[in-house]
Amino acid sequence: MFATEAYPPNLEIARASLEPLGVTVVPYESADVTGGVLPFADGSLDAVIDRHESYDAREVARVLAPGGRFVTQQVDGRDKPDLLQLFGLTPRFPEVRLDAFVAAARAAGLSIERAEEWWGDSTFADIGALVYYVKATRTVPDFSVARYEPLLRTLDQRLRADGVLRFRCGRFVLAARKPA
Repeated sequence: MFATEAYPPNLEIARASLEPLGVTVVPYESADVTGGVLPFADGSLDAVIDRHESYDAREVARVLAPGGRFVTQQVDGRDKPDLLQLFGLTPRFPEVRLDAFVAAARAAGLSIERAEEWWGDSTFADIGALVYYVKATRTVPDFSVARYEPLLRTLDQRLRADGVLRFRCGRFVLAARKPA
């Protein structure tokens, strides 16, 4: 079993967590950086599982053995448009959508077994949680509490009145198989 990690600060964390379980962690340069060449031989993997990482569907098809399966769960690139709008932003990755990923998988020769999207609410029960989220996910690239204090105070008032802050969020899952 292998795991790839594209985010350098997480490489040693992943190794420390997974290698004791018999999982080999391999550094991987993400498709949004280098073209996403997977560090595996053609047809060498029975399954590829991806969560929230960019990938090249042609590379996934290349490394899958005949009959091999691919599953990915992604954050829709249009996620939290209402939150972004508050900060004067628009979605940075609007091309990350289920229909585009299905088309890429089909073009790579994979058969679609499941393609589902979900839209719902992401909730925050306190303003500190929202601040943490925005900073940790880099949702607002230039974020600082000082810079956005007036907006944060307004959101905190809204939270106190409504009991929770709600923002639209989107996710999707895609499962595909390489023909045998």
